Amino acid sequence: AVVRAAHSIVEAANSTGFVCTQWRGNAPECRIMDTHWLGRGDSLDVALVSRTFTRKAESLRANAKCTVCYHDPRDSGMNGYLALTGSVREIPASSDERNRLWKDTWSFFHPSPQHQEVVVWHFVPVKAEIVSHEHLLRDDWAAITMHRSGSDWQLQTPGRRRQEP
Repeated sequence: AVVRAAHSIVEAANSTGFVCTQWRGNAPECRIMDTHWLGRGDSLDVALVSRTFTRKAESLRANAKCTVCYHDPRDSGMNGYLALTGSVREIPASSDERNRLWKDTWSFFHPSPQHQEVVVWHFVPVKAEIVSHEHLLRDDWAAITMHRSGSDWQLQTPGRRRQEP
């Protein structure tokens, strides 16, 4: 049910996510991106695209770890969100995998999957945090958290996560 709710949030957000990276010890940088949701079944994988000369590309090449977040616009924006934490793998320009990961709408901004100035990444999350009021998923003022174990997702034990000060 939790993975299904995650799929529902990404679909409601029309695959528009916030991608947060960190580079050279600076504060995290977040950008709105047109992601390609690859999630099928229990997968929560995402494809990302940019140009080779962008700060985003520099950040992801220096540190493959990032977070991809989706805000659920339903219920006047009060339904919830999904935050996926994991890392990206850059897909070589000569790889057929780029065609599989390519999203048609990306052609508006980027010449082609194999173009030398285009970089495509496959994002694989290892942690998912979700609040979905539509699916009655929330946990004592905190998100429901799942951790990936192989190809399966394991729910973190509900309840307070930190000791109160």
